[in-house]
Amino acid sequence: MPSLFERVDAVRQTRIEFAGKPFAFGSQDCAALVRFHLSLFGYAVPDLPNYRTLSGAVRAARGVGGLDGVLDGLLEPIAPLQMLVGDVAFFRSSDGMGALAIKAGRKFIGYHEESDTLANIEPVMIEKAWRA
Repeated sequence: MPSLFERVDAVRQTRIEFAGKPFAFGSQDCAALVRFHLSLFGYAVPDLPNYRTLSGAVRAARGVGGLDGVLDGLLEPIAPLQMLVGDVAFFRSSDGMGALAIKAGRKFIGYHEESDTLANIEPVMIEKAWRA
């Protein structure tokens, strides 16, 4: 397991890579964010099929068993209260697809429906969590 220092550094690198760039399905979204972040820990996260719209993202996610399904086969599931900096969470979203975010201290970094760039997210209900 990566040290706390390595986890904090990976979150910092992920934030730098995605900060200030506008949300775009398929390139600047939660799947791309988590794929980049996990690559810093040496994980090879499979790419989703190409998509550029919400409906395309939903089809792509369903085709691989859902965003959470991909991570279930790759990472160790943990209880949300066990999360450390750098771990990954799955939240339900109003579009029905769900969203992934990365624990960054007391908040999470990810994409939120009310922001068009990477945001600090205050968790309401974490549905699933994985150890990075």
